[in-house]
Amino acid sequence: MKTEEFQGQNIQVCRIKAGRNPRQHFDEKSMTELEDSIRAMGGLLTPILVRRDADDFQLIAGERRLRAWRKVYGDEAFIPAMIKDMEDELADAAALTENIAREPMTPLEEAEAAAKILGDCKGDRAEAATRMGWSVTTLDKRLALMYAIEPVRLALHQKKILLGHAELLAVCRKETQVSALAMLLSSQKQMTVEAFKDVINSAALVLDSAIFNKDQCAGCVHNSGNQSALFAQVINGGRCTNKQCYDEKTEAELAGRANALREEFQNVRVVRPGENFTVIPLVAEGAKGVGIEQAQACRACQNFGAVVAAAPDKLGKVFKNLCMDVPCNTTMVAKRVSDEVAAAKAAEAAKLTQQAANQVTTPASPGPRESGAAAGKGATPPGNDSGKEKDKKVVYPEPSNRVKEYREELWRSVFKRVVSNASLVNNRAVLLAICLTHPGHLDAQGLGTDLKAILGGESSHSFGKVLATVLDLREQDLGQAISAIAGNVRSGPMGMGIEDVVSALKALEVKLADHWKVDKGFFEKLTKNEIDVVAGELGIAAAMDKEYAKARALGKEDFIKAILEVKGFEYRGRIPKLVSW
Repeated sequence: MKTEEFQGQNIQVCRIKAGRNPRQHFDEKSMTELEDSIRAMGGLLTPILVRRDADDFQLIAGERRLRAWRKVYGDEAFIPAMIKDMEDELADAAALTENIAREPMTPLEEAEAAAKILGDCKGDRAEAATRMGWSVTTLDKRLALMYAIEPVRLALHQKKILLGHAELLAVCRKETQVSALAMLLSSQKQMTVEAFKDVINSAALVLDSAIFNKDQCAGCVHNSGNQSALFAQVINGGRCTNKQCYDEKTEAELAGRANALREEFQNVRVVRPGENFTVIPLVAEGAKGVGIEQAQACRACQNFGAVVAAAPDKLGKVFKNLCMDVPCNTTMVAKRVSDEVAAAKAAEAAKLTQQAANQVTTPASPGPRESGAAAGKGATPPGNDSGKEKDKKVVYPEPSNRVKEYREELWRSVFKRVVSNASLVNNRAVLLAICLTHPGHLDAQGLGTDLKAILGGESSHSFGKVLATVLDLREQDLGQAISAIAGNVRSGPMGMGIEDVVSALKALEVKLADHWKVDKGFFEKLTKNEIDVVAGELGIAAAMDKEYAKARALGKEDFIKAILEVKGFEYRGRIPKLVSW
């Protein structure tokens, strides 16, 4: 048989003829999912396989991909393909092998892949579902499988239980999974998924393990316990037969525990089975540490927070000091490792340099050269920091939206104040730059409000009337009015972007410390963790010494009051990085 090497290229769909595919049935739902996957990925992970047929091509393997591609992009589109010339026997064998080898991923494999993609999407289930070409419902079902214990996974893999059985088992506590699986496997006739669902619901809704307040459950008609018994006995022996009520109370309790954490942390979530790749503990040292300075900076990030677990065995438990951006955390750990390796190499190079300097032979008679050599022995060699800690570059993450909104408002107010009162040259320079780039950013309405006193308190949309009023102004008032123009710029989508505001402030060499200092209003915008970071950064914590820990343990309002009343502490001139431009 004559064959040629594979060649890869893009081929127009209309040039590909039907092949000798042994697969006759194409599941409609499966095809829809494949089409969604192609849209989400923007292409194919694996090209189709074709052979030449006169001036066109014949399909050997990949008919599902070809059909889905045609449905998404049409006959005129080009599809990635591998070309291999082969005779009929080899083509038939390749087609058969392709269909056997392309057995779909198992649900458990899909669950693990989905969990990793969800981590990349920072817990955004809608985005993860889009990337995988799934519905959110399908994603939720697959992610739930991540909590299935190993015997359940093995039973599903060996097809001893159905996928529906595994999905029901995965929502149970681990000890319940063990007993329920044993019952399911020991049944002479396999229980239907619907019948098994009733068994699981009965086992799962145990009142004794409920995390919500059970005061109302004692006299409830849906409590299977002995209604005449004491409350504790009713709860200990009872099960809830109203799943909807039980679930609603559980969700309300989870939400309540999450809300209680929002004063302390920037990012608070309820984490469910399958979301184990969406969070990671933020640690400074060790194999997974980001570094001491970086960890401190990360605590002010919008993705620093806490979670309330919704997994059956950890239901309601709180986990704090977590990073909600796992890819970023991985990057920071890699950066720390890279910095440590670079520092070690620099230290070794410095050591070798010092050793080389110590081996230099000094002339017998004193002179300038000897003095230089002697000085060389005591001098600090390149790369040596004389015992001082190396100035490490710390990446300051994005702050919370609350902080970003506050600082943008602050920066814009400083811009308006500075530009309106700037020297004639600087004021006109800013005005000219605005007129040459984005004249539409000027805020006529805001300017009119600011100039009411100068213009006589009357506003008008008549050019003639406004001009007459302006012509009557004194030269000093006219100059003041013109100076106010550049400071009045609009914000929002149609206004001057905050990056342009900052560039102007930097160009004018404006120092925020001359216009602002930390105050109650600023700290009220922060979580207690953000306040803690700022207090450490500005030296407030050090100034308070032992009293700081006591203040940190107080409620947010009292904490703020304590750190703003430190005797002898100079607050002016200390600008936190959260609001620095």
